[in-house]
Amino acid sequence: MVKEIRLGISKNIEDLNNFEFLIDEFTDFLFSIGAISVSYEFLKPDTDYSKILRCNKSKLCFNLLVADSLNQEKFMLKVLSKYDVNFETSFTQIPDIDWVLSSQTNHKPICILNKIWIGASWHIPPNHSSNHKMLKIFIDPGQAFGTGYHPTTRFCLEALIKYSGSNKHQRLLDLGCGSGILSIAACKLGFTSVTAVDKDMLVLKIAKENILINNIEQNTCSFFSSIKASEGKFDFIISNIFSSTLLELSSLIVKKLKKNGSLILSGILKSQAKAIKEKYLQVSQNTILLNEISSEDNWVCLASFKNYQSGD
Repeated sequence: MVKEIRLGISKNIEDLNNFEFLIDEFTDFLFSIGAISVSYEFLKPDTDYSKILRCNKSKLCFNLLVADSLNQEKFMLKVLSKYDVNFETSFTQIPDIDWVLSSQTNHKPICILNKIWIGASWHIPPNHSSNHKMLKIFIDPGQAFGTGYHPTTRFCLEALIKYSGSNKHQRLLDLGCGSGILSIAACKLGFTSVTAVDKDMLVLKIAKENILINNIEQNTCSFFSSIKASEGKFDFIISNIFSSTLLELSSLIVKKLKKNGSLILSGILKSQAKAIKEKYLQVSQNTILLNEISSEDNWVCLASFKNYQSGD
């Protein structure tokens, strides 16, 4: 017997979108206090579940399975002590299931512009002739942000594919590298010098492991915990992080970009794009004009490309 617990994070829509970057952190916390399985979804106000939770705003909802023996009251006190959560609890008897196998079955590989295949370690990549030249990346979910599923990550991967054609042998900075997926893609697309930066040391460890798993030569990719520690300037800078951090680091990012370098910024809500554009134009003394190159739902990707040829 297991219990199913449903948690709804009460936030406004922009906070919910930003919170998606913290899903892994929240999921790890739930596992650490007794969850057996965790899944999540965004719900709009008119859904049945939102009505159950008496919520008139969009809501980020987590579905948990916990052991029947777990003390529900103590579990929820731990959650409430750290997060502002409305919750509804139900009790369901569920037959024995191989949860690892179930999770693996639900996690499907994806393809980016028919150029990059991304799957987990248990997936078998395509092998037929039409996909013979497709680049392959293996990233297991739930370790660090960046599996290719979130629009902001896909924006960056698509931009790398489209605009890195003439950037062979050039230097790329991946700021806020997460799982290392963008660094891996850059290496496989031909960049011979990639620098991955993330302030979270555990995330950097995971990124290093993923680099090795994907057969990237160690001397191709270097790792730093801050942009200040990274060496020299870069031909290509790509960053998929909070808009607030992109604003805060704008001066450093501009200083690290070569005169004719290219810049890709993601993790930006549509409502934040104007502020980002204005800030980088100001800091660069009107030399970096960011344009929207991708959008989906509330997310946009901004970029400034100089001296490039399409990778198509």
